[in-house]
Amino acid sequence: ASATPAFSTLSRHEALPIDGTSGGIITSTSNSFNGLIEGINLTINAASDEVVTIDIKETNDGLVSQVGILIDQFNKLHDLLGDLTSYDERTNKKGTLFGSSAALRIEFDLANVLSSRFRSAGSTFSLPQLGIRIGEDGTLSFDKTKFKAELLADPEGVESFFTQFGMASCRERV
Repeated sequence: ASATPAFSTLSRHEALPIDGTSGGIITSTSNSFNGLIEGINLTINAASDEVVTIDIKETNDGLVSQVGILIDQFNKLHDLLGDLTSYDERTNKKGTLFGSSAALRIEFDLANVLSSRFRSAGSTFSLPQLGIRIGEDGTLSFDKTKFKAELLADPEGVESFFTQFGMASCRERV
């Protein structure tokens, strides 16, 4: 959307012409225009005699960040389970959950889920397709570039993998 940024004070209201003068005028009681587009807040800092074009593009940065947080949290859980189920031969020290079948079952189920392939509404069937890999030490790594590429290629498939099919179906297994 393009907007002519010149605004004027009309009885303590700011006026913002949209698409020149034929698109209408939007007013605000301050220099902020909020709620014109869901999720977008626009603040006018100064008047201008030049036409200003505002381009708004959707990004997936928030989603990529959330998947990164998920990976970090999984790795923390993995490390915690490792500490709790550990045994040190030198000191004969056992972790609090050493030998616990419940702790071992959690580790097994998580590894099984992470290495599985799932039916999906799109082309995404496994975590490695999304750049999420299990290392030899059992921790996860996240290739953000691969994730972004898969998300751009099949956004609905990635969404259904996490929400409807694939990973969403794992809740009963873990």
